[in-house]
Amino acid sequence: MALSGMHIACVDLSTDESAFALAGAVRWAETLASAGTTANAAPATGVLTKPGFQFRASVDAFVAYGPVPSAAAGQPRLFIAANDTVTVACQPGDKVAWVAA
Repeated sequence: MALSGMHIACVDLSTDESAFALAGAVRWAETLASAGTTANAAPATGVLTKPGFQFRASVDAFVAYGPVPSAAAGQPRLFIAANDTVTVACQPGDKVAWVAA
């Protein structure tokens, strides 16, 4: 079945600053069919990892992440092109909000 909306995975990222952040274990994942905010938040991680989010959308989208995220116009947000996968580091307790571009 084809993706519809935004898929968000919360992952552990390596803390090796000399290399690209590599995604490790998936802590949780949600697929939001329409604009909204994740129910889950990024958990605390171990000494060798930090939390991160991976985004993939079926449409061009804007995402925001933080304790109370808003992807509305005028708010700090990232553009995610349709069918691209983007990985970002985040803080424990962060959630994700998205809207179609």
